[in-house]
Amino acid sequence: GNTTVPQLRQMYAAGDSSEKGELDVGEGHVLHYRIYGNPNATATALFLHGGPGAGCFPNHARFFDPERYRVVLFDQRGCGSSTPKGEVKDNDTWRLVDDIEKLRLRVGVARWAVVLGGSWGCTLAIAYAQEHPSRVAAMVLRGVCLMREMEVSWLFGPAGGARALNPRAYADFVEKLEPFERRDCRSVLEGFSTRLLSPDSDTRGTASRKWSSYEGSVSSTPLPTTSEEKKDGTSFRVSEWNGETWLLDGQDEKEALAERRRLFMSARNSGNASRSTNETTAAGNSSTAGINGSTAVGAVNGSSVAEKGSTASGSVGVEAGNSFDKGKFSANSSTGNGVNSSAGTGVAGSG
Repeated sequence: GNTTVPQLRQMYAAGDSSEKGELDVGEGHVLHYRIYGNPNATATALFLHGGPGAGCFPNHARFFDPERYRVVLFDQRGCGSSTPKGEVKDNDTWRLVDDIEKLRLRVGVARWAVVLGGSWGCTLAIAYAQEHPSRVAAMVLRGVCLMREMEVSWLFGPAGGARALNPRAYADFVEKLEPFERRDCRSVLEGFSTRLLSPDSDTRGTASRKWSSYEGSVSSTPLPTTSEEKKDGTSFRVSEWNGETWLLDGQDEKEALAERRRLFMSARNSGNASRSTNETTAAGNSSTAGINGSTAVGAVNGSSVAEKGSTASGSVGVEAGNSFDKGKFSANSSTGNGVNSSAGTGVAGSG
């Protein structure tokens, strides 16, 4: 029978910010913030971006009903439009928690109605609520990550689950590291930290791209999709790990991807051939129209076919090193315990 594809709930309509500004939080850091939604709403929501280092974008405000909420977005230290860009000095978790309190006072909020955070943003939201429970009425957390050692090791360690699930991507991830830098998770992270903070821009760039590519590989499985499949919803695939390789809809990953690419190229070549035939026909129609005294341009326009294409682009965020002290969490640090970024160099954050 026919398969009904569930329709995902759409985000709220985009809108312009009603207010934006800069907040000097000390130690040379100035945070950029923007406020969206209803400026007269009684409920104020706070969005905490991931990474750490990804920064905020206008679309993040679209998670909230613009009629019911006043929505506050801000770029954490070293991120987005905050300055100095990419700075990891005096940049750790508890300073960010204090920054949120300073921002709350700046925008005149007694209590956040909702704090929304994902991935690293989830970690920061929990840390803030733990320190200031009376200032948070509700929380929405997605991609929950507490930055515990076991989670970091699972993602980046040579004995971690992410490597077992995607060995090819992990091998490419650590390709530029020396053998002694691949011994364990700490060695891997310290190896990347050294390169991301290198004074050499090429070294920083290579490490950034490796990090970005790997994080993308553990959060998605690339699969060519035709425009027709996107329209009817059949581009959804089921991926599973059988202990040795990925299966896509029960088929070996390599075979599935090869088949999808073959179909993709076949459809594209067919479209090119059709366009070429139509252009030839159009040229013929143009000549005939001219002989008959008709408008040649009209004949050509009526016969020609325009082909549209789409281009996918990737984005790179900037990692700003953060560390949990106070013995409550374990996370990336700016002292060599984790992965940080250097000014002007991007490290993609999946969160």
